[in-house]
Amino acid sequence: MLLYLVVRGSLKVVSPRTTLAVLVPIALLVSAAVWHLNLVEHDYPIRIVDGGQENGIWLATDSDGLRAMDGVNSVGSDLPPEMRRHFIFVPNKTRGISITGGGYLLQDGQLVDPYPTTLSEMKRDHVTDVEKIRITEGPSKGIEGWADIRKIQHKLVMP
Repeated sequence: MLLYLVVRGSLKVVSPRTTLAVLVPIALLVSAAVWHLNLVEHDYPIRIVDGGQENGIWLATDSDGLRAMDGVNSVGSDLPPEMRRHFIFVPNKTRGISITGGGYLLQDGQLVDPYPTTLSEMKRDHVTDVEKIRITEGPSKGIEGWADIRKIQHKLVMP
């Protein structure tokens, strides 16, 4: 809508040739900026843990933890002793990097990508969007695990 108004207003003031000569380079610059930012997000996938009121999140470190992840996320920082070897607690504000594009965790613990349905069907089927991250700071540095995408922030860092 905004572009339409700009073109329409400029055509009233200057010729169509002048309007094209100005708008095409501007469109190319904006497209190049968006393309660059998209590449930066892909090359520098920094993530920050944000468990909200819960002081942190549980990171599933293996397939058993991944299968039990749906029930653990709602418990907060209390984890049954028999499950502790499949998870690691990561405090809020801990930084990490994404090492996979993510996937969808089904209710039975199966990881799939892609999940070929709509968002409403995902809610109905209790599907969780997850991403594998590697912790890059703190006592858990170097640990890799799966986290609920809603509990990690995506941070864009310019090179």
